Amino acid sequence: MEREAPRIETDATFTSVGVRSLVERFVPHFSELTQSPVACDSQAVRLLLAYLRMLDAEDTIEDPETRLLVTTHVQDLAALTLSGTRHAQAAAEQRGIRADRLAAVKADILGNLASPELSVASVAARQGLTPRYIHMLFEAESVTFSEYVVGKRLARAQRILTDPRFADQTISVIALGVGFGDLSYFNRAFRRHFGMTPSDMREASRRGREIGLDHKPL
Repeated sequence: MEREAPRIETDATFTSVGVRSLVERFVPHFSELTQSPVACDSQAVRLLLAYLRMLDAEDTIEDPETRLLVTTHVQDLAALTLSGTRHAQAAAEQRGIRADRLAAVKADILGNLASPELSVASVAARQGLTPRYIHMLFEAESVTFSEYVVGKRLARAQRILTDPRFADQTISVIALGVGFGDLSYFNRAFRRHFGMTPSDMREASRRGREIGLDHKPL
């Protein structure tokens, strides 16, 4: 009887990305390339992997224009990892690297979402960019810096309101905790975004949990 070969533990990480349909027309002699792994020691590869991880954490992208923009970013970075041509480098500089910078800006925003000092100027200072450049990054996604921040703050508030662990927190405390300094503005923005007030959202979530418990099998 043959003995099973011992399993060898390793710390190596492998990432496989199917890119042929995205980059073939941008990479000369693409058909001659092998399927050999690409070393993760270049900036292009690091940017590509960071961007893919960010996309993996996002919800499904339903907007067609956003999907096209995301595809273009991946296309440019993937082409740059496989080709040293000036065309690929220029495309990545124009779009792919901008996408990486936008990802860094978004991460900065999420990390400081609760701060009342969060502003395009403060993010720009931390990222070593200009406020105008950050505005341009968001304009490419058809959203403003302020709209993005408000949307993320509202989403965080919605998660807290529907979480029974925070049932004892008042609406004002939640609003302040996610970065809204004006309770009236928070209530208006929340209702405009979700179609109901924060109190209604909390009550609907509570009723839903009770109904779920009522119908839970014994």
